[in-house]
Amino acid sequence: MAAVGGAVLFAWYAMPDVVRSRTARGVLKSGLLAGAGVLGARLTEGIEEEKEMPQLGKLSPAVVAGGLALLGGSTWLTVVIEKKIFARGERRRSAGVTAAHSRMAVGLAALGAAAALLPD
Repeated sequence: MAAVGGAVLFAWYAMPDVVRSRTARGVLKSGLLAGAGVLGARLTEGIEEEKEMPQLGKLSPAVVAGGLALLGGSTWLTVVIEKKIFARGERRRSAGVTAAHSRMAVGLAALGAAAALLPD
């Protein structure tokens, strides 16, 4: 899983060095996520313990509202961080740094792979 995660993160963040079209990157990133999801599901097949999930109807409205607020906040934060990472790569590229996005992608991929190796 660490290798898959690292490879996906590298491809994700290095992509602007290779694909300049925003639309094409969006399509490729969607395919990357779908492929990684399928591969991850296959790698973890039969490994995960069955855990009882809470029934949605049994959750209080406050818990549901809190969960939705957390989801919205984390989505917003993800977009902000992604924009900053992309902008930094573009500034470095404009300054003449070769493979500016790819250089950052190596570090981000290493962090992602290391996080996948942490014990549960």
